[in-house]
Amino acid sequence: SPIDATQAFSFSCWVKIDVGTTTSQYKNLVRLYDSATNQHRFKLTIHKRPNTWHRIDVFISDGAGGSTSQPDAYIPNAEIEGVWGHIAVTFAATSSATGDTKLYFNGELVETDTGSAALDASATIDQLMVGGPANYFPGKTTEHVWYQDVLTDEEVHQIYNGQDRFPNKPSDPRRPPNPAGAVSHYRFGNAISGTTVPDQIGSTDLTLNGGVSVSPDVP
Repeated sequence: SPIDATQAFSFSCWVKIDVGTTTSQYKNLVRLYDSATNQHRFKLTIHKRPNTWHRIDVFISDGAGGSTSQPDAYIPNAEIEGVWGHIAVTFAATSSATGDTKLYFNGELVETDTGSAALDASATIDQLMVGGPANYFPGKTTEHVWYQDVLTDEEVHQIYNGQDRFPNKPSDPRRPPNPAGAVSHYRFGNAISGTTVPDQIGSTDLTLNGGVSVSPDVP
């Protein structure tokens, strides 16, 4: 796992949904999964609901079969379909204390689940999945960054605007090798060789499977 999910953490990424996506099914963007208990600890999904909106859902489980938080937000098609949008999630609960879960889109706080329950300290994570394994994500995504702390509202806003923790937007060739304060960082793009997506900071590399392809298109 790129993080310790029994502690507070944050996640940031860029997405662009294919134009004309019509399905109302939940499409998996990223999951942290415990295969021993068949439980996800963190799941971020997007689905069309209704035809003029896309709904972003965050599911966080305590690792013992219970749901601790589930913030969601409706995003107009024009802001995420055929154009790049930025998503960030912060989770302030730990294995010993409750805390808020926040969902951001394009640098702005769009939903808060107040007082999310604490996580089960005995649960583990052995799989990080992007775009699957079923209900595959219909679009493109890049710059997946994990933090082992809680980003502030201002930090998320600065990440979206290409400052502070992420000094330059993804398409800027001057960007530093790693965002400040991050523990894992994945870039999906034409710089990938073969089927391995290297962790730019840690050691949790990803492997491309199925119909996943690499594109030079970046935000």
